[in-house]
Amino acid sequence: MTFSERFIIFVRLHFLQLLWNFKGMQHFGFLSALRPVLRRLYSGDAYIEAEKRQGQFFNTHPCFAPICVGVVARLEEELKAGTFQKAEMIPVLKNRMSGPLAAVGDAFFWETVRPIVGSCAVFAVYAFGAGAPSATLGIACFVLVYIFLVESIRGRGLGWGYAYGLGVVDLLKKKDFHSSMRTLRNVGALGLGIATVFFLAGDTEAVTWEHGARAAAMGLLLWGAMKKLSPTLMLYLLVAGGMALGMFL
Repeated sequence: MTFSERFIIFVRLHFLQLLWNFKGMQHFGFLSALRPVLRRLYSGDAYIEAEKRQGQFFNTHPCFAPICVGVVARLEEELKAGTFQKAEMIPVLKNRMSGPLAAVGDAFFWETVRPIVGSCAVFAVYAFGAGAPSATLGIACFVLVYIFLVESIRGRGLGWGYAYGLGVVDLLKKKDFHSSMRTLRNVGALGLGIATVFFLAGDTEAVTWEHGARAAAMGLLLWGAMKKLSPTLMLYLLVAGGMALGMFL
């Protein structure tokens, strides 16, 4: 895969869900991203067959989709070279990967990275004051951090998939996303919960009650982390509790 092909694929993957539908979900976006490779490898009837093969059902987390595209690009090249013989297995292998990657992507991006970055942005507002230029700058910095992290994983994922092929599964196991996510998810819930309590109780004049509310929130989060409660459940409890305290204090 040439550099220009990789760049075009990387850009097109940002539009993966543009033609999302219930029948094939992300299949049109996947096919569009892979087309530069297919056009280089095939022509005529062979190209039509390749498009039919890659236009089948596909759905995974958008940020981990580049891994699947990289793997499929390598398999198509091996199929063309004759080192891989079963063309009908490419869509099967692609979809076997997509399910686990979707689960890991949801847990990593939506339940880990986004809450942590969001809680840091809320702390920036609390620390500098809502509407202050420094608070706005702080939020912008955290948004840029999130974008940088997501885009770097997109780019590296495409490279991982193409370089390792089906062996990318072993690579992801070595990186041990699951064990690190358990810790990060609790940290994200803790940070977001504390930020919520600070934001809701920050303007109260009852300093004693404010400190008590914050201490209670931190205790609840630590207890929930030890009991392995859902971060989403803890967040809802903290928001509800913070709003109730804000009404009475």
